[in-house]
Amino acid sequence: MRFGTKWRKVHRLKREAVQLGIVVLVLGLIYLFIFLSDDRKAPVIAFSDDPVSYVPGGSTEGLLAGVTATDNRDGDITKKVIVLPSTEVISDTEVRVQYQVRDSRGNLTTATRVCNLTKESASNTDPGKTTPDPTQSVPEETTAQPKTTEEVVTTSPVKETEEPTSAPEPTTQEPTTEEPTTETPTQEPATAEPATEEPTTETPTQEPTTAEPTTEEPTTEAPAAIGPNGEKITAIEAVFIGQQKYIGEISGPADIMVQGVLEDGNRLILTGWESDDVGAAYVAGKNVFNIRYQGLKCKLEVEAIERPAPINNGIPVITLKQTEVTVKKGSYFHYRNLIDQLYDDKDSHDVLVQRIRVEGWDKFSTKKVGTYVLKVSVKDTDKHNSAVTVLTVHVVN
Repeated sequence: MRFGTKWRKVHRLKREAVQLGIVVLVLGLIYLFIFLSDDRKAPVIAFSDDPVSYVPGGSTEGLLAGVTATDNRDGDITKKVIVLPSTEVISDTEVRVQYQVRDSRGNLTTATRVCNLTKESASNTDPGKTTPDPTQSVPEETTAQPKTTEEVVTTSPVKETEEPTSAPEPTTQEPTTEEPTTETPTQEPATAEPATEEPTTETPTQEPTTAEPTTEEPTTEAPAAIGPNGEKITAIEAVFIGQQKYIGEISGPADIMVQGVLEDGNRLILTGWESDDVGAAYVAGKNVFNIRYQGLKCKLEVEAIERPAPINNGIPVITLKQTEVTVKKGSYFHYRNLIDQLYDDKDSHDVLVQRIRVEGWDKFSTKKVGTYVLKVSVKDTDKHNSAVTVLTVHVVN
């Protein structure tokens, strides 16, 4: 009896140990699955090679130009990038600015970029020096012009009265006694003889009349704007950099890039432009954007079409305008500029943009010559994956 009870106890202990081991193994597998499936990879911040200026105490919108952020799970999260207030001055002309972005899992990335340091005093004095000069010169010339015209007009009748008097010398003076009565307000008949010589010698007085077009030239010239670094901008041009727009979608400033044309013909990307048409819903056909920047104006036409009917049982669709491109080393390139169609049966365009996945984008850089193969796809909120499109990018010198 004692031996049987001992054997049953040992058997029970072995059975409990096996059950405990199975439980521990299952819990370990669950923990391992959670650990491996959890997103622990931080997003990546990339910068273009375009120069960016930093103004102490100014807006941070200009500092976000050329900044992109991508995440292995969330895709493009450029809109979440922020500029940290802490900066490091490197020299009199350069400053190091810090950027930060966080994905939906809380993974944080901080990156720095060297920007051109621009002092506010230097930028504020430039426009102040250029604008008062033409305005001050205009009133001086205009006030002098009426005087010259009056002198010419008043002396012209004197010439006419003297011409008939020069023929009959004794008789002209007697009838001319009545003419001075009419010309007494001008009080110029008494000085008519020297006055006739003065306009002849003062032929330069007619030069201001010929100089009148020069005073009007600044008023007829197109207004000029001042860039962030004091550049003189003679005109502006708008370029549509967004994707294909469909009827009913809301227009946004992220789809439009405004460039300023400088005096030497070069172009500068501008921020702070205005348009009353941004934020409205797209209509069928051409949508006109009237864009303003410091008195300069331009128009941009964007065509919106009907959204295609969903295909493949709700699977999202993404297509590219080109599958092979060549860009120069050091230039700006982004795959979003090549997207032709992006739609789904449920998700909107803006939602799908945030869910684009590009395999190989973290290794892509225009700073190094080579051929890069990018695999572009999109995953909707129903976890349907689109077909993968292969994009080949050649970076050359």
